[in-house]
Amino acid sequence: MRTQSEDTGEIPLTPRGEGFQTSSGLQTRTPWTKPVNAGVSYNLKVGRRSLVLVADAFNVFNSQTILDYNNFVELQFGVPNPDFGVAGVSGVVSGQQLAAPRQIRIGARYEF
Repeated sequence: MRTQSEDTGEIPLTPRGEGFQTSSGLQTRTPWTKPVNAGVSYNLKVGRRSLVLVADAFNVFNSQTILDYNNFVELQFGVPNPDFGVAGVSGVVSGQQLAAPRQIRIGARYEF
């Protein structure tokens, strides 16, 4: 087990694994993402050459998992962060931190 002195710069606010209160309830770890993707392709012969038709679907069930919570307790030393624990907001990356929505890609490839 490591001590705080071995983790230079890391100042835990709670014991490891305890988590913190967020807008989605008590969170103890980053959520697992389970996107379901699918793809199909069909090969058509055109003489000696071929035409390949392709379709891909990403995040088929459109699950909108929250990927990040605002975990900065203070904005500056002694200044509390009013957005601490808010889902989908990060102090590092601007904008909502959610899984990418459902996406569909279609295409054709001519092989010669």
